[in-house]
Amino acid sequence: MKLLTDPPFAALSTEKRLSGLAAAAGGDRYGMVFGQRVTQGGRLEVDVAYDATGNGGGYVAAVVHARLCVRLSGVVGADPQVEIADTPCAASFDRQLNPPDLIVTLED
Repeated sequence: MKLLTDPPFAALSTEKRLSGLAAAAGGDRYGMVFGQRVTQGGRLEVDVAYDATGNGGGYVAAVVHARLCVRLSGVVGADPQVEIADTPCAASFDRQLNPPDLIVTLED
């Protein structure tokens, strides 16, 4: 995320950096942020769920609602590296009115 290299972003407090990263990760593709933290090493971590729907072929096209839950993490600096990894979806998502048909991973 380019945000991590922005000098004004680096000047913010740790909490404001975390909030900014969460807003960027959630708003980027209409993600739902369900966790955020700063590790002891100063790494910012944000857990985000991204939902998408797709249509299958055939006479009556099937619609599939899929969800991907990932953890985005990175360190503020001149050459930051953002890592992305699968993470379990939040348990609160199980109570949604429109749950996904399937949960996918980065490997799918």
